[in-house]
Amino acid sequence: RGIAAIDEVILTHPDLDHYGGLAEIIEHFPVKKVLYPGIESDAEAWISLRVLLDEKHIPMEAVHRGEKIYQYENLSFTILSPEGAGQFFERNDNSVVALLEQNSQRILFTGDMEGPAQEFLREKNYPNLNGVILKVPHHGSDRSNPPWFLDWIHPEKAILSAGRKNRFGHPGPNTVDHLASLGSKTFLTAKQGAIIYSDEKCFWDGQRNNFMEVTGQFPMEKSGHGI
Repeated sequence: RGIAAIDEVILTHPDLDHYGGLAEIIEHFPVKKVLYPGIESDAEAWISLRVLLDEKHIPMEAVHRGEKIYQYENLSFTILSPEGAGQFFERNDNSVVALLEQNSQRILFTGDMEGPAQEFLREKNYPNLNGVILKVPHHGSDRSNPPWFLDWIHPEKAILSAGRKNRFGHPGPNTVDHLASLGSKTFLTAKQGAIIYSDEKCFWDGQRNNFMEVTGQFPMEKSGHGI
């Protein structure tokens, strides 16, 4: 795709399914820095990644709420959560949550955030989250997407990131059905593959398309590994 280098990688939190492919990227592309929520893991894969980053002289920088990690003309990328490293008890809730804004388009990236982090967002009363394109939290699991949260965000479009036949059964049927009831256009990576956002359009498999509308339950078998 003509990518020669990467300025910044956002590593939402130290769960293997969120950083497992990063070593491969670092081996093949120059990366200037890795942004993360400032929490660590004692997992062997995480330690190996840390060693590789040190060998490549790639710094890891903790980000926090209110930090604008990118601002250029009509495009901005702002951290909404966490307030600081280890703010929440659960690792998932410490996921980096960020809002991309370009003209009238807004995309909310949520990592694996769950109830406490979602309540934190609501308490902060961000005025510009309603009607966003939502990267649905935690692969669309029912536990991580209570109706009140989806109602509050009321996404115009929703991206469900989950592997085919994953053993967790993501996305959850209640989440999928509730998004459908809200009229949100949903898109599932298990069916359409990788999604790339560029110039207010969405791409997958190198083809320009509109978001596909997906409703109802998916026949996800509980095997394999979720992504």
